[in-house]
Amino acid sequence: MQFQESDLVPLKAALLSGVKTVSIQGRTVTFHDLRDLKNLIREIEENIAAQATPSEVPETARTIQARFKIK
Repeated sequence: MQFQESDLVPLKAALLSGVKTVSIQGRTVTFHDLRDLKNLIREIEENIAAQATPSEVPETARTIQARFKIK
């Protein structure tokens, strides 16, 4: 599932006001406690960050070769 920054707005507003019930896109969710709400916010933020950060190694990776001589 792809999350967007707009998904965080109602969740953070609920957290700041201490409310455990949140409605997003016609769905209402009641959290057991605010810790569950905080965990969901953290999970969504991590998911958004993972989508924005490339996880692939660039094709033109640079390497350094060292050469040593024994005298």
